[in-house]
Amino acid sequence: MARTSSDPFVHIREATLRHRAKHGCGAYPYSNGPLLSTIAAAAGAKRILELGCALGYTALSFAYGAPKARIDTIERDPEHVRLAREHIAKAGMSKRITVHEGDFAKVLPGLDAVRLIPGALVDFESLARPVLGFSLRFRFADGGIWDDPVTRSVTVLDTDDTAPTEIEGRARYYEDIRDVPYSWTVEQKYANGPTVIHMDLVTAKKRAKQFELGSMASLVTGSKGWIWVSRQGVKTEPESLATQVIGPNEKHVIFSDDHKQNFLDAIRKKAQPISPITAAVHAETMCQQSAIAMQLQRKMRWDPKAERFIDDEQANRLLARAIRAPWSYTI
Repeated sequence: MARTSSDPFVHIREATLRHRAKHGCGAYPYSNGPLLSTIAAAAGAKRILELGCALGYTALSFAYGAPKARIDTIERDPEHVRLAREHIAKAGMSKRITVHEGDFAKVLPGLDAVRLIPGALVDFESLARPVLGFSLRFRFADGGIWDDPVTRSVTVLDTDDTAPTEIEGRARYYEDIRDVPYSWTVEQKYANGPTVIHMDLVTAKKRAKQFELGSMASLVTGSKGWIWVSRQGVKTEPESLATQVIGPNEKHVIFSDDHKQNFLDAIRKKAQPISPITAAVHAETMCQQSAIAMQLQRKMRWDPKAERFIDDEQANRLLARAIRAPWSYTI
């Protein structure tokens, strides 16, 4: 296949976004297909397993970067399966990419890819880590827990420079090859009062009616109304909140419709970019807190300055993993 642009499958990514906007479904393409191609090439991938195919954009990107690889991708939505197979066929990759229709738990045991890469879905220290790491990320796309909602919540709450001090998590985990939860609720409270609640979509719909509006969303509630933000748009209560003009003396967040340019401008002007490193670090801290809280299924307290759990060695042990020799790092 001749390369005609920096992303030969950008039309499929755009088609996926249109499909998602129209149907409000969980079809969500990765933001950078050429990066996935580069990773697959660097890994010298021969077999790739993807969980969640959507309309085929990711699988095609992997295949483009690793021309000798065979790819198995699993998708439970019949319409997504049909469209993905059409896109893959038009790209001439049907012999290399197989789209399996069904639930992960039912399809995975029958795939030889699972047997050829022992423990690949659990052991991220394997050589397949760069490829499978991205594939597993898509599992969480419909719930939107680990990415944009976390970062947006940190910004809205004016807590960029700190992290939650009280954390409590509950989760139900699959009982098969997958070591991830299918249902979860994590509550993280800041010292100054605000609380961030992370939930899977099914739980979120039971807890807040606004999540019936669509998935991959964040809901900010206050004493006088609420703001619902997702990739489908913004809704508010009262409706006038969406058109209310923020006064010159009121607090403003940084606006940017071009993050790359914003970063370069920040360097030139010696100003904070829209996504400062402190916000990124504390957003990642929230992710680590959430994962540990779900695993331990209880309350914990956090010291933002020490970046450790308070009087909780069991939780602190989970902040790092043993590193295999000869690898090491120092801070």
